[in-house]
Amino acid sequence: MIKGSELIGGKIFDSNNHLMDYHVKELVYCLKKLKVLGLIVEKQPKGKGKKVVPYKKIKDIRQQEIVITSHREILSPSQIPEIEVALENPSVMIGFEIYGMKGELVGIVKDTLIEIKTGKIVALLISEGVLTDIINGYGIIFLSEHINFDKKNIILNHVNMNDMIYYQYGGLKKMLGIEQEN
Repeated sequence: MIKGSELIGGKIFDSNNHLMDYHVKELVYCLKKLKVLGLIVEKQPKGKGKKVVPYKKIKDIRQQEIVITSHREILSPSQIPEIEVALENPSVMIGFEIYGMKGELVGIVKDTLIEIKTGKIVALLISEGVLTDIINGYGIIFLSEHINFDKKNIILNHVNMNDMIYYQYGGLKKMLGIEQEN
């Protein structure tokens, strides 16, 4: 798995390991399929028009490097109808508010965890507030049938939300070696 934020700024390489003049600007999400459809890339120096790399054309992802076969994999959004539609109705996900069944604010999405091979979103990294973030680090919510997405927020349909949130990404407890719940 990889965090979605780790793809941003990544450089694009071809299959012969030659650096191309592109880097990843942002991800194109599809909430309906819960996956990354593609990467919006930007040419250095700035080129004309928006370009994308369909996620299924990615051959490998390694530290801040995305490998595709060749420059022919970098396309205009109009060449991929699914991505063009997603860009017309963007779903950024980062910043989505997460609510419980009673309408209480649970947290805010800070990042996504993505399956590298498929682009499937497997979990969300969430902030539950500054103090909780400092003590426990960001929480992790694995996607399940108890989660419903709408245009700008997420609803958790689970009686005990604490059963859905795991802490594994830092915080003082991890730094000090204090055992965490979950």
